[in-house]
Amino acid sequence: MEEQNSKDEFWHLTVIFRLILTDVD
Repeated sequence: MEEQNSKDEFWHLTVIFRLILTDVD
């Protein structure tokens, strides 16, 4: 379960990062 939680966190960070890039563009 801990591993899955970490994966979810990573996915969330990627989504935020993409949102920021899209906003900047």
